[in-house]
Amino acid sequence: MDIQLEELQKVLTRTEKEIKMWTSKKKKTSSLIEDHQKRLSENQETITKHEDEIHAIEKIILLSESEIKELAKLKEDAETSRHQILSHKPFPESFILHKDILFHFFFLFYCVLYLSFFFFETLL
Repeated sequence: MDIQLEELQKVLTRTEKEIKMWTSKKKKTSSLIEDHQKRLSENQETITKHEDEIHAIEKIILLSESEIKELAKLKEDAETSRHQILSHKPFPESFILHKDILFHFFFLFYCVLYLSFFFFETLL
């Protein structure tokens, strides 16, 4: 009887350790998911801000046909990025943003800088 009690105690101890381990893993995973969602939200806000800047510049400056085409392409790329961000899985591999999203974000940022430079040149 004592042997069975000891065995049960060992099983109980091992089970408690596993529960603690899984609880810790759950907390870490939840934290990583929250961080990932926060980064996605920040990227979405930044893209929206840059799109608003483009619209403001668009209203002030008359663009040539080639610039209008380039801007249309940028808008399409931004919309693609937005859809990728919104449809992004909460559990991506290694919790890193997809490289295409970052590419589109930096491409859009570069275009905003380009249009801003063009805008300030026309004012001078």
